Amino acid sequence: MLDGITDRLRNASTDLDSVGKTLPESPDAGDATAAIAAILAQLSDNAGQLVIGLEAVATMVSDAKDRYVADDEAARATFERVQPLGSQGVMR
Repeated sequence: MLDGITDRLRNASTDLDSVGKTLPESPDAGDATAAIAAILAQLSDNAGQLVIGLEAVATMVSDAKDRYVADDEAARATFERVQPLGSQGVMR
C-alpha cells in the first residue's frame, strides 16, 4: 500500500515536471504582456516547488514504510524469541 502511494507521488512529480518543460514563451498580450509574463513565471515557479514537494513526500513515505517494515520484523523476532511460532502453550 505504501509503495503504491510512493509511486503515485513520484509519478505526479514526474508528470508535472515534464509539463513544466514544455511551457510556451511569454505571450504577446500588448500592454498586459509584462503582467501576464509575471503571472506565468509565478505559476511556473509554484509548479516547480510542487514537483520538489511531491518528490520529498514520496521519499518520506518510502522511508516511513522502510522503518515500519524494520520495526515490524524486530517485533516479530522478539515474540519469536519469547515463544517460537508453532509452539504449544500460552505466552506469559
